[in-house]
Amino acid sequence: MADPQARERCCLVDLGGVLTNTLHLTPRHDLVGHDTGSAEPDCACGPEVRPTSQEDGSVGWLLVHHSLDGREQAEG
Repeated sequence: MADPQARERCCLVDLGGVLTNTLHLTPRHDLVGHDTGSAEPDCACGPEVRPTSQEDGSVGWLLVHHSLDGREQAEG
């Protein structure tokens, strides 16, 4: 089950003529906003990039953003 404290943003990003299917998973109510405007993991939190298999056989990307308030350590 998905974390109820997380929100998802899905986008198709045009990278020079190549469409990339990317889903961002970001923590809610974090100390900073997270960069979810592209398919690149350019956010200050250093998101984890996970390849995901699509139904059509292509590979999409899940970018899992980390909180900057340390909640992962408290939950762990």
